[in-house]
Amino acid sequence: MLVSSVVLAVGTAVASIAAREVTLSSFSRESQAAYFAADAGINCALWYDLKLAGFPLGAFSTTTTQTILCNGRSFLNMGGATPSTFTVCFSDSASTGMTDASFRPSYSAVVTVSKTYVDDPVVNDSDAPPTGCGVVNGGCDDYIETKIESRGYNSCDPTYVRRVERAIRVTY
Repeated sequence: MLVSSVVLAVGTAVASIAAREVTLSSFSRESQAAYFAADAGINCALWYDLKLAGFPLGAFSTTTTQTILCNGRSFLNMGGATPSTFTVCFSDSASTGMTDASFRPSYSAVVTVSKTYVDDPVVNDSDAPPTGCGVVNGGCDDYIETKIESRGYNSCDPTYVRRVERAIRVTY
């Protein structure tokens, strides 16, 4: 009787530890999915802001609007005002082969891009070169600062109970 009680206690302890390890590993997987969704959102915004041909201030200019395409979805009227925000949902049906939407993993990112005109009062405009950046008095004056924040989630469904958020912010 005593031996069976000890064996039962040890077995219960091992099962409890194993259950906690499975829970921790699933949280890690969900956190990783949210982080990579945020990374994909940042990459989309950066590409359009830095590489859009013919627009020196990028797709998120404060004076004109553009249409951008992320993950096959068009987002209209980006830029023109600050901030610009878009939400992109990434579905993983191709890699899993699942066609039923209820079983298909999906991840999302909410991306916000803002541009701010910065006039550094310490730097003297009169001694800076025409580009606005000089080394005579310590750096740049009259420049546009861009902030991109991408909040990644492990689900496209905002009501998902186990939704995890991870954020990345880029400033230049």
